Amino acid sequence: MKRIWQRFCNPPSWVALLVYGAFFTFFALTVIAIVGGAGKSAPAYIIYACTGLTLVYALFLTGQLLRALKQRLLAMADKHTFTRNLRRDYVFRTVVLGACSFFGNVAYTVFLCVMALYSGVFWYWVLAGYYVLLTSMRGGVLLENRKNERKFGGNPTRLQKEKLASYRSCGVTLLTSTSVLLLSVVLILIKGGAFRMPAWIVYVMGAFAVYRMATAARHMAKAKRCDDIIVRIVRNVNFATALVSVFILQTLIMQTFAVHHAVVWNALTGIGVCIGIVCVGLYMLSTAKRMLQNFHEKL
Repeated sequence: MKRIWQRFCNPPSWVALLVYGAFFTFFALTVIAIVGGAGKSAPAYIIYACTGLTLVYALFLTGQLLRALKQRLLAMADKHTFTRNLRRDYVFRTVVLGACSFFGNVAYTVFLCVMALYSGVFWYWVLAGYYVLLTSMRGGVLLENRKNERKFGGNPTRLQKEKLASYRSCGVTLLTSTSVLLLSVVLILIKGGAFRMPAWIVYVMGAFAVYRMATAARHMAKAKRCDDIIVRIVRNVNFATALVSVFILQTLIMQTFAVHHAVVWNALTGIGVCIGIVCVGLYMLSTAKRMLQNFHEKL
């Protein structure tokens, strides 16, 4: 019985091809039966059942195929040092992806500047400046950490102290720079206005913003369990940039779809984003203070 189940889960290639072929055949017959007006006949119900069974088995085989493909790709990745570290080392992966996303953030900043030029709305310039600040802060932390690793690589205690100092500095920067974001909220209340874009672009940006916000929140929570301070900094700043992206998306949605009381909704969202970033900054400051105290006690 076990052998039969194994053959069922891992059939030969020709059997898998037959299953896929049978599914597409029964699916075509289903469409023909419905379009031809014979959808409630007895043969049609038999076709429906065969379509459902072959679909379930085809999906199961697809899952098996993807699982095998994943294992093969992972085995190929483990043959090279860079891809092996990228897959297994969370700290290395965070630093590499953080460096790569820097260019994406630069492109997004250019996009904000274009919107500011095209619409003539001053607070877009303010948002672009704030986004530049967050991007520069993350890039500066990565560069400084690389410099410190070369300088204090043989002194783990000093290196850890420098990382904690960077963590505290980033918390202070997030707190103090929120005034810039708050300025854009005030300008929205006073002047209003936003850039109107095609609806399909707003939908795409919305899907990306939701995905980015979800992944940023998940990685920030995951980074709390990581001992490397640089990972925590990168993930926290990523969460802050994701919040700003949500605020920018909000202004586009309100303007594109002409929602009533758009200025009020934009202001509420902006204030919520400011509060979220302030909370991140306060958390970083309190955590840095506690970690520095523990660090000095161990010396």
